[in-house]
Amino acid sequence: GAVKLPKMFADDFGDEIGRIANLVDA
Repeated sequence: GAVKLPKMFADDFGDEIGRIANLVDA
């Protein structure tokens, strides 16, 4: 429920942030 959803979202969002950070760094 309420605890699982944010973690699932954070894991997904973390991947996006990593990819964007790589693009910005490059």
